[in-house]
Amino acid sequence: MWGYTVALAVIVGSLWIGTDRWWWATILAFAPRWPWLVPAPLVLLFAVFARWGVGACALIITLGAVLMGVRVNLPLPREHTGAEFRLVTMNVAGGKVNPNHFTAIWPERIDLVVLQEGGREFIEQVVPSDWFVENPDSGGIFIASPHPIGGVDSLPRPYMPSWGQSAVRCVVETPQGPVRVVIVHLRTPRDGFERILSNRLSGIAHLKTAIEERLQESRVLREWISQWEDADRAPLVVAGDFNSPVESLVYQRYWSDLYNAFGIAGLGIGGTKNTGWHSIRIDHVLCDAETKVVSCEVTPNLGGDHRGLIVSLAMKRATGAQYEYTGNANAAR
Repeated sequence: MWGYTVALAVIVGSLWIGTDRWWWATILAFAPRWPWLVPAPLVLLFAVFARWGVGACALIITLGAVLMGVRVNLPLPREHTGAEFRLVTMNVAGGKVNPNHFTAIWPERIDLVVLQEGGREFIEQVVPSDWFVENPDSGGIFIASPHPIGGVDSLPRPYMPSWGQSAVRCVVETPQGPVRVVIVHLRTPRDGFERILSNRLSGIAHLKTAIEERLQESRVLREWISQWEDADRAPLVVAGDFNSPVESLVYQRYWSDLYNAFGIAGLGIGGTKNTGWHSIRIDHVLCDAETKVVSCEVTPNLGGDHRGLIVSLAMKRATGAQYEYTGNANAAR
């Protein structure tokens, strides 16, 4: 009983402290987590009959929920529906997602659609012909909106340049005012995992290199965004495929100062990257304190290896709202 509880605590602690610091903890973060909970029902049953008490059971359930990244948020009020900024983001895996299924999930009114690993043919199938579409440098990041899009700029990927840009930034001119948007598709550690599977211990060095490159990429990207922030204080939204769970050092060091839409308004595990064995939340929509998260939901599986996010945000400047987040951004991951 207590041995299993301690083991769960060690695993959870390793995830939050060691991911992207220690190579083995990084593997643990991206690997299936549910096998660690297989013994839980038997342990809980034993705890009940052995009269270990409600506290012991609650501790195991809490550790299991933290391990799986479960979020439980009450529905947020929608006082300012008219000023909401609604966006959809998804990694469409080179067009493997069914276009008709993709458009069917959109809310009635949408302000922004952003794709990673998209293609021109796919974007032409899913957005109306009179929308504004940007695809800088012919990379895999697409931005589409019924509102004008200006100030488009892209950041080349520091490593693996054949994968396209790390990020694209732009200003969407909504009726409520401009919104600064950054779309990201950051480096994956997958090749490091594959090297370990094929080359065993010799692949560890490759995974360590991949971790360092991911940290460097996010550092450069945040500096790029900060320079932009100094020039214009319009609300900021950062969305896309971060290839990092919230426990990782990459996320904690470079992104946790922003508010995570699923962390604030999501419900459940929120897995966005699908495999045959599990899902993990590595796609995010983040915002600064000039916005209020109204809702966030994960899309159904539409045929690719990622699920998307549908998010509604209320802009404080447009609504005159005095909304304040309780606590700091770290509490809303």
